[in-house]
Amino acid sequence: MKNNQVIILLILGIVALLGISIYAGIFSFSDNSTNNSTTFNITPPSGYSISNQTNNTITIDNGTKQLKVRKFSGNNSIYQRIESYKSKHNITNLSVTEYYSSNSQKITKTVSDVNNITDVWYYVDKNNTVYGISTSGNVPGTDDVVKQIVDKL
Repeated sequence: MKNNQVIILLILGIVALLGISIYAGIFSFSDNSTNNSTTFNITPPSGYSISNQTNNTITIDNGTKQLKVRKFSGNNSIYQRIESYKSKHNITNLSVTEYYSSNSQKITKTVSDVNNITDVWYYVDKNNTVYGISTSGNVPGTDDVVKQIVDKL
């Protein structure tokens, strides 16, 4: 009897995961946890698909590796600094997404100023082309450094 219950639970789990994958196929999510609700349109890197979705996290995977796409937080994040730079210079063709992975280097393009960390990456989308940059432990602190990053994309 226990074996039958395990099999039934496995089948239900697989059906639930398929349902989540189909729902997440919209490739966007909205996080209403802040006053300014932000919708991110996520296009996974080549070979990846979205496998889970919550209010502030999307999980994408390629069958062997997973990445988590998360809402940005903190005034020191690359996201905040690039958003500030965009605002000051009236730039409208950039968006930034934060990825977590233990092996993301294989699926990113590194900007040489900021590399060497494998578990926190920021994907910058410029004109629908996605580039990856890492923090290397030092978040860009000035407009000049952010400009160097943006100009390289």
